[in-house]
Amino acid sequence: MYLSQLQKELDEPEIGTTIHICVYQINREKQLPFLQYFLLKHTETNEMYFPSFKYDYYQDPILDLAHQIISIFFECFLLGTPVYNYKGLLRQEGGKDIYLFFESKLLIQSHILYAHNDVWLSLLDEIVNRKEVHDYPVKETVTNLFLSNTELLFLKDEQGNNIEIPTAAYARCSTERMKFIGTFGVLRELLPSDNCNILGHYATHYYFSSSHEYREPDESIVRFAIFTQNMTTDAEEFKEKYDTLYLVNENWKNTYWIVKEYNQQIPLSMHP
Repeated sequence: MYLSQLQKELDEPEIGTTIHICVYQINREKQLPFLQYFLLKHTETNEMYFPSFKYDYYQDPILDLAHQIISIFFECFLLGTPVYNYKGLLRQEGGKDIYLFFESKLLIQSHILYAHNDVWLSLLDEIVNRKEVHDYPVKETVTNLFLSNTELLFLKDEQGNNIEIPTAAYARCSTERMKFIGTFGVLRELLPSDNCNILGHYATHYYFSSSHEYREPDESIVRFAIFTQNMTTDAEEFKEKYDTLYLVNENWKNTYWIVKEYNQQIPLSMHP
C-alpha cells in the first residue's frame, strides 16, 4: 500500500517548524494506476510548490489548518466538500520541516487550465525528471523530497513490483476539438504539421510531443500522461516488438513518442 511506511502520529512540533501539505490522488482511469500531486503555482515567480505554514502554539490544530488548505484545493476544482484520508508524515532537515500526506478520494479527471490557474495536478515525471510542470519550474525542495525518499515515487502491484511512472507529453489539436481530445484522447488521424515527416509512416498509431510551445493561433494543447512501457529509438524494432517509439533529432523543434495502443494515453488537462 502506498505510503504505508509513514509515521502516523503527529507529535507537538517545535515552534517555527514548517508544515508542508502534500495532497495526491491515485488515477485509476486506465489499466495502470498513477500518482498526481497537487502543487500551487506562485503568483509572482510561477514556481510550483507544496503549500505550507509555520507552526505556532496558539494556532488551530495542525490537521485543522491542513483541512482548510485541502478545502481550497477542492474548491478550485468545484468538488464541494473534500473527501480525503490522512496517510502520515515525513520529517526533513532534522525535523525543521514536516511533510503531511493526504490522499484525495475524489478523482479529478481531465480539465481546462489557464496560465492564471494556481493549483495544478502534477505527475512525478514532471516533479522529479523534468523539474517543471507545463514550463513552470518545480521548487527544488519539492523535487528533493522525492529524490531523498524514493519510496514516495512508486505505486506497487500485487506482487510488490514498482508500477511504471507515466511520462508527461502533449498533443496539438484545433481549439474546436480540444474538449473532445481532452476527454477521449488522441485519435490516429491526427498527424503532425512541423518538421517530423517520418511520423507519417506511423499514422495507425498515436503520437505525442515533448513540448507545448509550438502551435498555430487556432490550435490548443492537451497535456497527457503516457505509458511508454518497453520503448525503443529504432523504427524497425518498434514495428516488431516494442510499445513505444521515441524519436529525437537535433533539427526538430520537439522530440516525439509514438505509442501503439490507445490505452497508453490518459488526458490530464486542456490548454486553450
